[in-house]
Amino acid sequence: MVSKSQHIKLWQGIIGTLTALLVVFGAQLSTSGQKVQAADPLKITQVNTRVDSWFQPAPVYTDFSAKTPTGETLNTDIYAWHATAVARTSDGTDVMYNLGRNQWVKAKDLIPGLAMTTYETDYLAYSYNKPAKIYRDPQLTQPTGQTLATNVKLWKINREASSYAIYAYDLGNNQWVAGKDLIAVAPTTHVYAGQMLFNMADVNKAVSTFAEPGYYQIFDTTSLKNGNVYVKLGTDDQWTFYSNGARAYVDNGKYDTLNP
Repeated sequence: MVSKSQHIKLWQGIIGTLTALLVVFGAQLSTSGQKVQAADPLKITQVNTRVDSWFQPAPVYTDFSAKTPTGETLNTDIYAWHATAVARTSDGTDVMYNLGRNQWVKAKDLIPGLAMTTYETDYLAYSYNKPAKIYRDPQLTQPTGQTLATNVKLWKINREASSYAIYAYDLGNNQWVAGKDLIAVAPTTHVYAGQMLFNMADVNKAVSTFAEPGYYQIFDTTSLKNGNVYVKLGTDDQWTFYSNGARAYVDNGKYDTLNP
């Protein structure tokens, strides 16, 4: 004869078994109802090609999975590297490059198609005393969170990066600023005979004109509210027009870019 307590234990066991079956069955339904997207496997191909970092400190990884960084970065004194292998997706997209001895770098950390110019002369960048954003990379994708000091208007240009979509200046130590925020000012400028000279106290009236064409040294730079840039070639009465400028200022103190 089965006791009352045995009946209770028996039903508890049956209920527990049914609950477990329902959970498993429900999980199976849930799993079968979802289509899991498998990651596109990478295919490793041996190559003998050059890839460009353009002096950027791209992180280095131990293998093409990019899960384990070595803690090292590419040497910023070197802009081109020899790749021995490439990891590609099925559609032929380059994802990782092996630079030898299992030193893998991400393709997106390199800079294909970006022309880099190193300035040998003392070109300066005129910033309008504005707090232009600073970036860590010439692609202008990694803001440092810092801006140019507003008590400085002229900055030494070290390098220029350009492509069909990017234009930027390196102001030293990979501190990149968008080209649309700056005007490059050469050490000298060419003037033609008859070009007008002004005193910046009144730019609506020319003080004199150049009698002889030639190249003249630039001593200072300033701009008008409309963004036009003037350079000083000698005394206070020897300012002349230099460029339409990168910015056109509006009445509320903000600005729109003339050449974004």
